[in-house]
Amino acid sequence: MLNNTKVLIFIIAILLIANIAILIFFLGAKHPPQKNDHNAGNRPKFSEFLKNDIKFSQAQLKEYDSIKKVHWKTARPIFNAMNAAKDSLYFHLRDSIVSDQFLLEATDSIAQRQKQMDLQMFVHFRNMRNLCTPEQKPLFDSLVQDLIRKMTNSYRRDGRPPKPEGKDKKADSSVTSR
Repeated sequence: MLNNTKVLIFIIAILLIANIAILIFFLGAKHPPQKNDHNAGNRPKFSEFLKNDIKFSQAQLKEYDSIKKVHWKTARPIFNAMNAAKDSLYFHLRDSIVSDQFLLEATDSIAQRQKQMDLQMFVHFRNMRNLCTPEQKPLFDSLVQDLIRKMTNSYRRDGRPPKPEGKDKKADSSVTSR
């Protein structure tokens, strides 16, 4: 019972950290800056990033706006459902007894929604990458990887990014020797 509780607390902590990072990203991209928003001047829009750093053309930016609208139409309900599932879970903090079964079901529900959100974000970034010219793709790839690491705070303790999963030294050497 104690091991199950430790595992559940660990899972909840990981999900909470990941969701906070996604929330920060979504709140930054969700609303256009308003005149009375004092922080809006410090936070450039993602379309400005694409225009200035990746050198998107006006046609690419217009296509990006269409992709972004479709993305938010799909992502917003997932995000809202995930927040509702978390609210439901954390509402029970005040209960003196919470069953392990409830915790497992609640965290599984949150994890499923997190999975949906990550899949949606992957598709969104892939669609944005598909807008890039062959010359823009390497720059997009490197800058977006840094952006995603910052969103998820997935740097190692020494400040270096983690190695991608599923990569071993043999696979890396065969890729570089081509």
